[in-house]
Amino acid sequence: MSLAKRYRSGELDVPLAVLQVLVLLAAAAMVLNVVLVYRHFTDDALTPTVDYLLSLKLAFPPILALAATYLYAFLTGESLTDAPKSMWRHIKNSTLQNKRQLTLCVLATTGASLATAVVLHLHTPPAYGRLVATLLGGSNDDHQIIKESIANLRKSSPVLADRLSVVAKVFDERRLWNSENKATSTFLPRVLIRQLQTASDDAAWQEHPLRRFALAEASSMLAQALTELQSDGAKKSIEVSRGTAIREYQAVLDDRTNRTTSLMRRSARQNIGNVHYYSGDCRRASEIYSKLADEQMNAGTQANRIAALVGCGEIAAAVDVGTSAVAKLQDKPEILNSMRDFVNLLTNTGFAKLIAGKYAEGFEDMQAAHDLIPDAMAKQNLALAQIGASRHKDALSTLDKDLEAPLVSIDNQLQVTTRNSTGSCSYIIRAVALAGAGEKPEAIYANVLAYAKQPKSSDLIVQQSGAWKAEGLSALKADRRPCGNLAYLPFVSGLFK
Repeated sequence: MSLAKRYRSGELDVPLAVLQVLVLLAAAAMVLNVVLVYRHFTDDALTPTVDYLLSLKLAFPPILALAATYLYAFLTGESLTDAPKSMWRHIKNSTLQNKRQLTLCVLATTGASLATAVVLHLHTPPAYGRLVATLLGGSNDDHQIIKESIANLRKSSPVLADRLSVVAKVFDERRLWNSENKATSTFLPRVLIRQLQTASDDAAWQEHPLRRFALAEASSMLAQALTELQSDGAKKSIEVSRGTAIREYQAVLDDRTNRTTSLMRRSARQNIGNVHYYSGDCRRASEIYSKLADEQMNAGTQANRIAALVGCGEIAAAVDVGTSAVAKLQDKPEILNSMRDFVNLLTNTGFAKLIAGKYAEGFEDMQAAHDLIPDAMAKQNLALAQIGASRHKDALSTLDKDLEAPLVSIDNQLQVTTRNSTGSCSYIIRAVALAGAGEKPEAIYANVLAYAKQPKSSDLIVQQSGAWKAEGLSALKADRRPCGNLAYLPFVSGLFK
């Protein structure tokens, strides 16, 4: 008999039929809940939901059916061979005919679905949280981890992998600028900005906080590079880039989805301070860093705060802030997970002490920073501290170990400077050390020229060696970052007068 005839004859129990249909839908919903929760807590969370579901190939329902069969056999004592038939017979003849049980199944599934929705929308997927933390980590090892993660993601979602590759490139470039003193450039930030602004038809990606964070960072880098060019014609572009950076960082702060982690929000607030710092507004930057530091003691924030105070000429305050922060953080186990930030704190504190003439204390901080991460920048800073302590020979020995800045002499200056056109800070520091050690003017001049990226023959170096002070002063004034900060040091600025 058809459903219509059964309904007209009164044989069809409509409430029971509705509940049976709802239970079937609830069973499908439970499978979906399990799949989505499983995805949320695994590395598959990085794969877009639709792509992930399409890749399953219906693997989960058979697995769940098999698990239910085993559970039924365990509870009833049925053999595994008879359990499937018995279970489905029980469901058909008993469960699906009991309105109370059906209602409980629907209500339980509704509760489970609501709980799943809460977890998916409020809890940040662990894999995504690790990705963000690694992106913001700022070390070369972190960048390698990101590259591997993106390579794995490319198999299931090549479009998202390409987009994350651009995001990762932004953070890696910022790392090179900040941690390895790479020369700033306007070209790469412009390219990155254009790539981050593509796919405007994809609304979800346009609103994604990772894209907005990367766009803000790239815009901040462009503004910084334009500022360092010291071109009057670039003022409008600088203001536009700064405005874009602050607007996008603010958008990250305003985002209330689980895609914006607490680390992203803190970094966005700190980076707004960085935008002001790079634009020369050290007072506003210092206020932002101070507020963040009051909320949570953090080595990276304190390092930036010291730099802003130095830029404002508040050297004593910078020394006090740095000394206090180092004392509070040096025994904390968490610095092991943010070693670069702690090294930056030590370095900036030591630099402030050198400016204040506290050479012994400054040397201790620079030596500690070098012991933790003995890279080229650490060697340069240690050499500066050694010069401040009148240990010029030790400074020269330290700089000799800087493999990124080959030794320069009168005879090879032309070749070395031509091959190494980046103008490493090591050369100007070596010139200061040579002068302090009483070396010949032509040796000092050769290093000044290498820093200024001016290759000259040995004859010209000897003839013009008396101009080394004027040449060094001119080069330092033109170099706002990173070596231009050396002019804050009394033993450097006084030497080139």
